[in-house]
Amino acid sequence: MAEHFTSSKDETPTKRPIRGVTRLRELLIRRAKGQKTHVDINVDTGEPSGRYGDVFKSYLGMLARERISILTPIF
Repeated sequence: MAEHFTSSKDETPTKRPIRGVTRLRELLIRRAKGQKTHVDINVDTGEPSGRYGDVFKSYLGMLARERISILTPIF
């Protein structure tokens, strides 16, 4: 039989820690200074690679989350 946990009314509910927004501060600073970041793209797969490949993917994800509404049916 499953156990049910009860709490007293004096206890405050604890919130789970949530992950914050990725800002990619280093990349944004470089971009503001006018410095370009070189990213190699594999022509066959379309996947970014090289030193900044993962940073580039994270940056695209950040832009998508900030600028595309979840209410947009097709983008």
